[in-house]
Amino acid sequence: MTVEKWYRKFAITAIAMGVITLLSSPARADDDRRPAAPYQQEIHVGIPAGAGEGFAFSPQIPSGMRLIIEHISAFASLPQGQRTSEIYVTTTAAGSSIHHDIFLTYQATASGYDTLAFTDPAKLYADPGSSVSVGVFLNSLAGPSDVWVKISGKLVPCDSHGNCPVD
Repeated sequence: MTVEKWYRKFAITAIAMGVITLLSSPARADDDRRPAAPYQQEIHVGIPAGAGEGFAFSPQIPSGMRLIIEHISAFASLPQGQRTSEIYVTTTAAGSSIHHDIFLTYQATASGYDTLAFTDPAKLYADPGSSVSVGVFLNSLAGPSDVWVKISGKLVPCDSHGNCPVD
C-alpha cells in the first residue's frame, strides 16, 4: 500500500469513526442544563445586649443547583464605639467549607449608633443542599447590634450527572 492510499484510508476511517462517536455519544452536559437564575439574599444577624457573637443562615441551596455568589455587601448598626472583631461568610464548595472574612469600614455615627459598611465583587460557590452562613463577633458586649449581609449572584443548574459548573 502506498503512503497516499494509506492516508486516504486513514482519513475515511477517521471520518467514519467520528460520525459513529458523535451518534453514539451521550448528550453533552450543556444540553441538559436549564438556564441560570438570578439570586439575591439578605442574611440578618441580630445580637442582643450582653452577647458578643451571632450567627445566621441562608435558605438551603436547591438540590441540583449551585450558587455562584458574585457580590457581597454588609451593613452594621452597632452601639457607638463598638466594632466587629470578625465577620465571615461560610460557603461549602466541592464538599469543603471555608470562612471568607469581611472587613467593615466605619461610615458615621447617629443617635448613639455607629454604622459600618462593606461592598465588594466576589466569586464564591455554594454546593447544592448547602447553606450560606454568616458569623459575627463583636469587640464588646455593649448593646444590641445588627448586621445585614447581602449576597447576590446566580443559581446554575448541575447536569444530570451531578456535575456543577463554576461559571
